Amino acid sequence: MKAIFILFLIISNSYNTLAKKDSCLVEFKQIAEDFNPHYIENNSSIIPDVPIYSKTQRKIILRAIKMDKKEAENYVMLILLKVYKAQLECCKMGYNLVDHGYEKENNIIVYLFIKMSRFCNMNSKMDCSYISSAIPYNWVKSHQEYFRCSAIQTELDNIEKLNQQ
Repeated sequence: MKAIFILFLIISNSYNTLAKKDSCLVEFKQIAEDFNPHYIENNSSIIPDVPIYSKTQRKIILRAIKMDKKEAENYVMLILLKVYKAQLECCKMGYNLVDHGYEKENNIIVYLFIKMSRFCNMNSKMDCSYISSAIPYNWVKSHQEYFRCSAIQTELDNIEKLNQQ
């Protein structure tokens, strides 16, 4: 009887851990899908930018990356594509993504992009001092695995339409 109880506790604990990780991935997906860069029309001083997330949100994002790196990377790229699209809509060009730095604590989305793309050396301030929002867009276009995500494909199509105007 004691062995059954211990087995129940182990299974229950494993299920709770898996459910918590699962919920992080679902929450990160929701964060990415709900993200809508805001800007004030006809005011060029406000440029759409990557959101600065709270400590709780950063933990959710990092747990999602640990749980399912490939799927979570889709959400990182989706956020960056939305920023680029919003910058094209308001300002007709991409802007620097590292104005707030690229450290995990300040700019988790850009930090994760740099880490996964190895675009620059994070140990070198000069190497990562400017990353245009067009760079993640070009990264996605050159990595076909992202095309399977319908939200990413929608953003790519919208960006293509903006680029043709």
